[in-house]
Amino acid sequence: MSFSRARVFWLSLLGVTTLVLFFGLFFGLNYLEIVRHGWPVTRCRVLDARVDQRYCCELACSNCASAPQGAPSCATITSRIARQFSPSACAANSSVCPASATGTCDNGYTCCGQCCSTCQSCSTSCSSDANGVSTCTQSCTTSECNCTCCSSTAHLSCSYSCPTCYNDVLDISYMTYRGQTVNTTYHEDFGKDTDKSTLFLQQHAKGSVSACYYNPSNLNEIAYDVKFTTWK
Repeated sequence: MSFSRARVFWLSLLGVTTLVLFFGLFFGLNYLEIVRHGWPVTRCRVLDARVDQRYCCELACSNCASAPQGAPSCATITSRIARQFSPSACAANSSVCPASATGTCDNGYTCCGQCCSTCQSCSTSCSSDANGVSTCTQSCTTSECNCTCCSSTAHLSCSYSCPTCYNDVLDISYMTYRGQTVNTTYHEDFGKDTDKSTLFLQQHAKGSVSACYYNPSNLNEIAYDVKFTTWK
């Protein structure tokens, strides 16, 4: 009887351990990559390849300094540069360049520091010995509370810069395993990394053919890489 109970115990423990390992592996992998791993492989022909350039603005803000009077709003100036100007058009015609891709701007109200009180929280636990004599102990912890903003500026000074970012665009044609020809567009964003953008276009030049994967649930969606990246 004891042998059977021990066997059931160890089998149950093994089952729980297996489930823990399974879910740890499953959620350690990026779910979208797991789905992509089941996409059918095909051959993608590049009908056209190009790079779309854009200004991608960034902010670097001071701790609590106020922007100079008359400085433009950070949201307004960076949005205007990103939407209304093109690096490629600027390179071809200087008259369509932004007045400045760098400068100082006003990022509005910011709380720069908080002032807090110190609060104490205590708990008491009691126990009795064999003679019924009770002994109580108290433990206390402190934490910050009742915090208020005690240092702020209504016009936080920030520096903005708008470097060029690169988004490679491929017009693709491929055939599904059912024999259906699909024409679609593939985008890969490389941020500010012009070297990776250039290399990708060299590897996928117009007229080139290489292995790719397509989503059977959405034939307009393809991927060149479906490898697992663990523990994202």
